[in-house]
Amino acid sequence: RYKTLGGRVAAGVATIEDVHSSGPFSDWMDHLNIEKQMCRNVTRREIEETRKMMFGDMETYPIRVIRLESHLGLEPLAVVFETVNKTGVQLGVDDLMLAKLYAGFNLKDRWDDEVDTRHILSEFADTWDKRAERGRKPITALHLLRLIALHLVGGIKRGNVLDLHPEQVEQSWGDAVDALSAALRFLKEQCGVAHYSLLPDDSMVLPIAAYWLKVDGEVDNSLLVKWYWRSIVDETYVSNTSTRPVGDLSALARGQLPENFSAEEHGIGEAKRTLKNNMLEQRRRHDILANGIAGLLISSGALDWADSKPLSTVNSELELHHIVPMRHARDSGWSGSRTENPVNVVANLSPLRTSTNKSIGSKVPRTVFVKDDGYPKGSLAGHEITTLDLDAGDNMQKFNEFTRQRASKLSERLLQLCY
Repeated sequence: RYKTLGGRVAAGVATIEDVHSSGPFSDWMDHLNIEKQMCRNVTRREIEETRKMMFGDMETYPIRVIRLESHLGLEPLAVVFETVNKTGVQLGVDDLMLAKLYAGFNLKDRWDDEVDTRHILSEFADTWDKRAERGRKPITALHLLRLIALHLVGGIKRGNVLDLHPEQVEQSWGDAVDALSAALRFLKEQCGVAHYSLLPDDSMVLPIAAYWLKVDGEVDNSLLVKWYWRSIVDETYVSNTSTRPVGDLSALARGQLPENFSAEEHGIGEAKRTLKNNMLEQRRRHDILANGIAGLLISSGALDWADSKPLSTVNSELELHHIVPMRHARDSGWSGSRTENPVNVVANLSPLRTSTNKSIGSKVPRTVFVKDDGYPKGSLAGHEITTLDLDAGDNMQKFNEFTRQRASKLSERLLQLCY
C-alpha cells in the first residue's frame, strides 16, 4: 500500500526516508499538492516548517546499519551484539538467550520467579530488569545458563551457552537453580560471604554448583572448603575465569584438589611470605584476597564494632572498613594519588556493617575505642586486632608495624584452612 510515493501521500503517510532530508520531502510535498484535498487550510510552507521543527536534525544525524551474513551463527553475532550496545544498557548473552528461548520458555519471568521465591538467591541476585542498575548484585540469569552449559557440555564460554537448546534449559532448570542456591548457601555459611559485596569472584560459584550437580548433592564438604581457601590464597580467579571453573570442576568431581597450589609447589614458608606481601599491597590489586579475608573473619565470629553482634547474623549491608583511615597518610605528609594511598592495603581492611563504617568515618582506632563513649574493645578480637594495635594511627611507622604483624597472622590462618 505504501510502496509508491503517491500511495503514501494519498494515505497521509510519510516514511523516515521521506522526511529524512529536504530533497525527498520536497518530492513528497509535490505529490501532496496534487492531492488538493490533503492540504486544505495548510500551506506548503507551514508543512515544511513543521518537518524542520520535528525532524530537521535527522539531516545531519547518521543512522548506522551493520549488515550481517544470514548464515552467521549466534556466537559471532553475540560479539557484535555486545560491542554495539556496550555504550548504553549492556545487552549480552542472556538477552540473546531470552530471544532464543522465548517461544517456549520465558527466561526473564522464570528467573524473576526464582529470585522472588528463594531467599538465598535474592541475597545475591537481582531480578532481570535490575541488572544494569548501579550497585547491582553479582549473580544473574547468565550464571544459571553457564552452570547448565558447564554441567551438560563441560564449558562456560559464550558459544557453550548459546548452543544450548531450549529443551536442555527447561529440563535442567530446576536442578540448576537448586545447585546455584546450594552453592550460595555454602559460601555464606561455610566461607563467611555474609553479603553479596564480599563475594570474591562471581565465577567461583560455578564449580561449586556444578560439583553439587555432579554428585547429586552428596558433596565432600571438607574438599570444597579446602578448594575455596586455596583459590583465595592463590587468587586463581583473577584471570582465566572462562576456563578455571572447568578445570576445578574436573578435579573436584574426581574427589581431588586442583594442582599447582603454591604452598605445595614452593613450600609453606615461601607461600606465607608471598601471601603476606600481597596483603601489604594495594587493595585494588587483590580484591579477591581482601574479600576472602573478610569471609575468614566473619566465619570465625567477627563482631560488629558498634553493637558487638556477629557479622554472620546481621541483616544489613556489609563493607570493608579501613582500620586506619585513608586520610592518615596525607596527615603524615604523603601526597600521592588516592589509588596509591599506602593506607589502602589489604592488611588494613576489616568487614563491618555499612552503617558502622560510616559512623566511624575518618577516626583513628585510638579515638574509636579508647574514649569513655567509644566502642567496646571486646569486639576487636575477631578482627585479628588487639588493644596494643590502637596506636596504629599515630604515625606511619606504627601503621606499617601493625599491618605487617596483622598480615603475618592472617596469612598463617588462611594457609591452615587449605589443609
